[in-house]
Amino acid sequence: MATIPPPLGNIDRESALLIAQLALGDIDDLRGGTAIPDQQYALELMAQDFAQVLSYLNNIEVDNQHIDHRSHSPDNDSDAGSSSSLSPWDAPQIDDESYLIEFNNEPAASSSGLLMSGISQTDDGNVELPPIRHTPSSEFDLEYPPQASSSSTGYPLVEPVPACVICMESYEDDSVYRVQTCEHYYCASCLAHYVETCINDESLFPPKCCGRTLNFTLEKESGSSPVEDLVGFLEVSEIDGDLSARLRAKASELKVSLEDRVYCPYPRCSKFLGSWASLKSIYGVPETSFPFRDSSHPVPPRILCTSCLEYLCVLCKGPAHVHLTCPVIDEQLADDKLRDLAREKKWQTCPKCKAIIELTQGCNHIVCRCGSEFCYTCGSVWTSVCVCRQ
Repeated sequence: MATIPPPLGNIDRESALLIAQLALGDIDDLRGGTAIPDQQYALELMAQDFAQVLSYLNNIEVDNQHIDHRSHSPDNDSDAGSSSSLSPWDAPQIDDESYLIEFNNEPAASSSGLLMSGISQTDDGNVELPPIRHTPSSEFDLEYPPQASSSSTGYPLVEPVPACVICMESYEDDSVYRVQTCEHYYCASCLAHYVETCINDESLFPPKCCGRTLNFTLEKESGSSPVEDLVGFLEVSEIDGDLSARLRAKASELKVSLEDRVYCPYPRCSKFLGSWASLKSIYGVPETSFPFRDSSHPVPPRILCTSCLEYLCVLCKGPAHVHLTCPVIDEQLADDKLRDLAREKKWQTCPKCKAIIELTQGCNHIVCRCGSEFCYTCGSVWTSVCVCRQ
């Protein structure tokens, strides 16, 4: 079906002629180039369209001249009134199928063909091309075959191959592990690398997906934590040998408060050795006194790091100091001497921050820099009913 290009509609005849002529010239130039077959075919179609437009417009010009000649002839003077109101644009239009038949058999060969083409003329003499006929969408709706199913075809449908959420590679079902809480998949290599990263970075621990600890098992042991379930899964799946053991050790380490943790003091090792409270209990170190000041205990207990085989002091948590006094003991001795002096001078100790305070003037109501209030005479927390003498 030959179609008038829409960009040439509703413009004056001279401009439409110029556009069609220039377009045909450009197409002729492009034909001489090295166009690929698809481009060559498109150029042929464009040339046909513009050639038809050019033929329409040329025939319109001829018909207009013929009508003007008839309207001014002496034989038609008696019908001038009626002839002046008639033009080729006033002919009734017919349906598209009749137009196609007429156009294909006699392409713009006569004025009757032009009248049937649907071209009209505006009051100012411009050419108005016929509107494009929009075929109802139902005529172009493609009927797709129904969705195949395993029951209709007799063959099982192919399931989508799962892809690792980190590397985005597709694997077979037995090569990836699905998270039960969010149904994401991890390949063995990416899972091992991710868990290792979380072990080395406490801010990422425990390993999570979608905000929840990784869980690859459907059955949960009673009383077990999510991290313990992950450790059990890594042991069963045998991913990266000792990865499960390192994950369990990291979980045990993070259960201890930061100030109570004891690490190997040697930078090349830094192994976690346990909590300070438990180590002092194991090695018999009292919580409030240091019996290692006297000659019977010249050296405080030492701990052997099982990783680097170096010793550290259980009191100061630093490297073992053989033949040297422990800095903690030295600090304790200095504190003891200061408190002996405070008792001699009758200075008072803050019950909250343990700072030593000397009263030089004023009443017994002491306000320490830590905010605590106490009586300078008895050392008890200040009350309005304190009976100590001022």
